Amino acid sequence: MSNLPPESDTQTLEEPEIASWEWVFADNSLALSEAMCNILKIPPRTERIGFDDFIHYIHPEDRKDLRNAIFQSYRAGKPFEDHFRIIDSSNQMQLLKSSGRLITDDNTNALSLFCTVEEIEDNTPETKTEQPYFLKLLYDRLSDGFLITDLNGNLLEVNNACCQILEKSREELLLKNLKDLQSTDNTDLKQNLQQIIDSGEHLFKFLHPTSHGETLVLEMKGSLSDHNNHHVLVFFVRDVTERTHNKDELKRENMKLKLLLDSAGDGIYAVNKYGNCSFINRAAQEKLGYSRQQVLGKNMFELVHMQREHDLGHEATDYISQVLTTGRPIRLEESELWRKDGRSFPADLSSHPLIENGQLVGAIVVFRDITKQHSLAMQLEYQASHDTLTGLINRSELLIRINRALASAKQEGRSHTLLFLDLDQFKIINDNSGHAAGDELLRNIANKFKPLIRRGDSLARLGGDEFGILLLNCELHVGEKIAEKFHQLIKDYKFFWEGEKYQLGASIGVVPITSESQTASTVLSAGDTACYSAKDRGRNQIRVYRPNDTGFLRRRGDMIWLGQINQALKENRFHLYYQELRPLQIEEPGIHIEVLVKMDDIEGNRINPGNFLPAAERANLTPEIDRWVIRNTFDWMERNRECLEHLDSASINLSGHSLSDKTFLEFVVHEFEQRQLPRGKICFEITETVAIANLMQAQELFSALSHIGCKFSLDDFGTGMSSYGYLKNLPVDYVKIDGIFVKDIIDDTIDSKLVQSITDIAHAMKIKTIAEFVENEAIYERVKAIGVDYAQGYHVGKAEPLETLKLGD
Repeated sequence: MSNLPPESDTQTLEEPEIASWEWVFADNSLALSEAMCNILKIPPRTERIGFDDFIHYIHPEDRKDLRNAIFQSYRAGKPFEDHFRIIDSSNQMQLLKSSGRLITDDNTNALSLFCTVEEIEDNTPETKTEQPYFLKLLYDRLSDGFLITDLNGNLLEVNNACCQILEKSREELLLKNLKDLQSTDNTDLKQNLQQIIDSGEHLFKFLHPTSHGETLVLEMKGSLSDHNNHHVLVFFVRDVTERTHNKDELKRENMKLKLLLDSAGDGIYAVNKYGNCSFINRAAQEKLGYSRQQVLGKNMFELVHMQREHDLGHEATDYISQVLTTGRPIRLEESELWRKDGRSFPADLSSHPLIENGQLVGAIVVFRDITKQHSLAMQLEYQASHDTLTGLINRSELLIRINRALASAKQEGRSHTLLFLDLDQFKIINDNSGHAAGDELLRNIANKFKPLIRRGDSLARLGGDEFGILLLNCELHVGEKIAEKFHQLIKDYKFFWEGEKYQLGASIGVVPITSESQTASTVLSAGDTACYSAKDRGRNQIRVYRPNDTGFLRRRGDMIWLGQINQALKENRFHLYYQELRPLQIEEPGIHIEVLVKMDDIEGNRINPGNFLPAAERANLTPEIDRWVIRNTFDWMERNRECLEHLDSASINLSGHSLSDKTFLEFVVHEFEQRQLPRGKICFEITETVAIANLMQAQELFSALSHIGCKFSLDDFGTGMSSYGYLKNLPVDYVKIDGIFVKDIIDDTIDSKLVQSITDIAHAMKIKTIAEFVENEAIYERVKAIGVDYAQGYHVGKAEPLETLKLGD
């Protein structure tokens, strides 16, 4: 089936002087002729544009009317004509007249809507024969009737509401005078018109006979106005006829129809006092699949509400009978209605009694098809409990199921097992091949896990590359065997992506769930602890959770610290301190300091770095802390720029994770460039063991930062087995002698010799030495006598807040 219009229409689109557009329903796009593009003041284009892009050019007040005209044409299969305003690309407004018709295929299926467009100019003769656009735009939207006459009462214009009140078409009314519409009892029309002309405004009653033999009382508010250089009379019309319940049967039926049609978008039907249908609207016919003739006079409950093949007891739920019996309204949510073709659908439904002259004469039923809402609710419920990538249940749903397992363990003495599985080296796949590869791997793994799950067990994706498996009625030793199956599956699995082959591993934590277990969160946390304990032991292994195991206790402590560290980073609860490094051999004009970091816990207690940094190091959080320290140290230097001449150097500690961070060098250079600080004032300090373990990264980073003027210090020097050999390969300015050799230097001859040796060799390499742990005067004098260049420790000064340091005092 072609989506193109017939040849004549295609030619029209190609005629440059004819403004036209074609809306193709298949892909909801529009083709614009060159003239149409000129009207919109956009470059001519051969490609189609989206319908929403086209609507953008329609004046906001006219979009709804244009859509309605188009959709009515589509439903009726008839041509349409409409006026609308466009706002072109230069924000100029233009009134257009559009004529359109449907393009169909041989089977009369609608393919597209083809429209030609004429520009309307207010000063052209042609517009005098058009309906004035401002009337269509404004008057037809009024809820009150509106009409315009000349000074003699001849009708010139009338809106839709007035046509409805007077029960005549616009064409009929425009041929009449007001006197043709008045009752014979209403003889003072001429006087009323003259009073409007004389005073400019007048309110009066107008009696109008209807085709049903009734007389309407209309309130006419008239005013004198000008239009096209002529005086006209403008009227607002309101029906103020008093309606009572003792009107004739036709009046009562009109009242019922008005009530029913108030909710024309919903299905509506009425029944008499016997429950038989007396009216059904179009929406109800379409939703139920019945014509009006097929339902009138039929018992509606038996027709569309009864459970067809399962109707036992339906009389007790016959709410129509209840309304007719009690006279009280009923509302039902998610009731079930049956179509003529035997299919059912969920619906919200309400029924109200119909009262006439104090007597219950029937009931009205309004229902709304909620199939889409019902489907959406189910979809949202599913999404709330499932992982969108793998289709497995998610963490929150697993916690619910663990809670149920805990209840059975405590109440019935049952035993269950939880497996907490994390894929090893998953980050490598994401880094090397992208997240699309990682997502595909997770989907594949989830599908391979499913056959290993027993009936009644639960497999969940907890987030990232973590999975949880709840094994119901499973003793610990059986759970360990099932964990081995998962472990072996991952071990044997090979993942291929764009020519790359990846071998995976898995770290698995196993947690027994017994009557002694606490909450679902603690069970899941224990699984996390056991899993990451397996990672700490070298990855790709299984660990059973033992509550009193020191490794688990440390891991649990780490997890507590990590929560506090992450929160402190978010809330900026870190603080900079400094400790002085005092020169021992010569006087120096500037001060040397080491920058330290402390953290406030949630109670506001100030925590020393030795308490939280080990946990941060194990969890790879130290790069964030390092960056916080660097940024805030640089900020402090910027605030004290005028005193920096009194600062010789500020040492900042770096972690091993920062050494291997590929973006760290770029970060440091960026921070320097932002502030234009003297780079020779900064000394980066790394422990000897970290430098040796990351020798290549250390060499690259030291060399790069040394090239831009930074200094370097090796901390805890002397603990490595090959310290001196590595020292030759690093551009180091200082070595800090490990405090383990310094603190006992007075009483231990070997420690004294070691300090002497390190100092002599460092000096031979033109490297200065720093002794830490200088706790008293005796140690201070001994390291000075040995030739150590700087002393650091409580004897020199304790750590103090960096903001309290006064440079130049």
